[in-house]
Amino acid sequence: MSVFGRSNCSAAAPEAELYDIFGVTHYAGDFVDPNTEAIVVVVLDDACPVVQQIVPTLIELHERYNGFAKDRGGRPTEFDKYPGDRVKFLGVYIKPDMGARRMAVHAAEMRLPFRVLHDSSLALIKHLGLTRLSQVAVLDRNWQVQYTGPLDDRNVQGAARPTASQHYAADAIDAVLAGQPVLTSRRPAVGCKIDFDPPAASTRDVTFYRDIAPLLQENCQACHREGEVAPMKLLTYQEVAAYAGMIEEVVLHERMPPFPGETSRTFANDDRLTDDERRTLLDWLRGGKVAGDPADAPPPLTWPERGEWRIGEPDLVFKMPEPMAIPATGVLNYFYIPVPVNGGKGFAEDRWIEAIETHPGDPKVVHHVQVHEYYGPVDRDPTALDQILIYGLGIESARLLGGYTPGNEEGNQLLLSRYLGDESAGKTAGIKLSKGANLMFEVHYTTNGTATFDQSEVGIRFADEQPDVELDSWFPFRSRADMVIPANVQNHSLQDLYHFGRATDGKPVLLHAIRPHLHSRGKSFRVELVDPRGITRAVMSDSSQHNLVRGEPILTVPVWDFDWQRFYQFEEPVLIMPDQALLATGYWDNTRHNPRNPDPNADVPWGQQTIQEMFNTLLLYEVLEPDDPRILARQKPAVAEVQR
Repeated sequence: MSVFGRSNCSAAAPEAELYDIFGVTHYAGDFVDPNTEAIVVVVLDDACPVVQQIVPTLIELHERYNGFAKDRGGRPTEFDKYPGDRVKFLGVYIKPDMGARRMAVHAAEMRLPFRVLHDSSLALIKHLGLTRLSQVAVLDRNWQVQYTGPLDDRNVQGAARPTASQHYAADAIDAVLAGQPVLTSRRPAVGCKIDFDPPAASTRDVTFYRDIAPLLQENCQACHREGEVAPMKLLTYQEVAAYAGMIEEVVLHERMPPFPGETSRTFANDDRLTDDERRTLLDWLRGGKVAGDPADAPPPLTWPERGEWRIGEPDLVFKMPEPMAIPATGVLNYFYIPVPVNGGKGFAEDRWIEAIETHPGDPKVVHHVQVHEYYGPVDRDPTALDQILIYGLGIESARLLGGYTPGNEEGNQLLLSRYLGDESAGKTAGIKLSKGANLMFEVHYTTNGTATFDQSEVGIRFADEQPDVELDSWFPFRSRADMVIPANVQNHSLQDLYHFGRATDGKPVLLHAIRPHLHSRGKSFRVELVDPRGITRAVMSDSSQHNLVRGEPILTVPVWDFDWQRFYQFEEPVLIMPDQALLATGYWDNTRHNPRNPDPNADVPWGQQTIQEMFNTLLLYEVLEPDDPRILARQKPAVAEVQR
């Protein structure tokens, strides 16, 4: 049942349970608001060609009735023909075992501005009498079907006309809004036929000790063991079997292992389950959880002792000045803790970091630590003005040196030469730490029911001389002045353009890694490699243009999860020429249907705390000389602008 209750659910709505992109289960009527007068349901799929063909028309239809991607809960906008939410659009997927993540990936790729759900039981589809993918149902506010069939007459079975002459769904919506009967309530459906027979159960021979234990060692036990951040251990058959239902849910929706990002390239640190591993685990969970022969089990893994430095012995170790008391319950704000170097005088000379490792004092409550270069006062907690000294006026000059995130082993032990591509094998790499710098720990804690203390630390190993490759970080941040996420908006979007040329004297760069950042109301995030000509502030301020495909999507986070903000390392660093830039697009769901939203009725400004919002991207990059041979090796034809 929906965690939001059923206060807005029409009594006539079907008793169909659907899950959303967050993996949260709802009833069909939960998404219909008191002022909703028409409901449009369309059956979606990530492979059926007819579905892909109708998406642009579907988006235009949503724009016509709701204003582009706004869904504003009754607030008229300049784009609206009708006040928002009088017409509610719901996209419904039905593919078995698709899971929340894969549904969200397709919705993000198609730039769908309305809510999507999954009907795993086909209860809603059967109730509406839908038989083919891409089929549309138009309903009145009482969930009575007024029309089923194709969107228009453009697609016929096996063929498609260049344009449509009859707009069946739009005509039906207009009739419902006008209180008039729909002249033709049913038309022959086109699209792939829906198979209503349940899939056959797997007959694979899968056992815990032979098949599942190695998989858990490789993908899960770094966190799911004694003393680590995960809430339960997954080391033995008994421990795993006890949580089988929960494991099935998070594996189906691909919430675990946590790696939310997608890319047109390849990530070097992608630790998701492969399709075969996912299928093996689901087959075992659904097939009786057979233990098998303990003799087939792999030997137990040996884990490093707490406090052991995996980068080797550091040259210097810096610890938070005092233990931080963490209460048993509650939501805590970020802490910004100055860590003095050399009695607060900072480093006596420029140094080069070749490796840095961050240890949480109590990993059960430390959500993340970020270690920054800092030039503000070290004898007190920093004020808002002091934080400008960390980040700069636009938070663009932040120098992130290292950090800790649960399960992110490579990022927690940052050996900088690891980020170099194969063609730079054998070279040294480092980040410059400037003379006079102290350190700042930004720490986010999550309470777990037990009061505790944390005193996190960072160990740094310095290079003896300037490294072959200087890596640097950039923290471009959208202007704070006009950043407001409106209340009760389910697909609010903002854009920003990151042009390296301003900071690199017009030289090319190689982008080695990237990490986006939003807060609790975040919905999704996209970064494209683009030709910036024509992408002005005015263009980026026009949300009707945010769904245009302008370049190569080097990073897409289809479902934003504030708890898992990963650092994405490219297997082959991305070349960015001086005439190219990165276009970032963030989406927010500031409605009651976002399970992480603390208050859907609040207009949310920029702010450091999680109840406020941010929109920024951390970039780890290397500046190239114009004659660097890696430029020619990576150059690709320019990506032309394509609309939707």
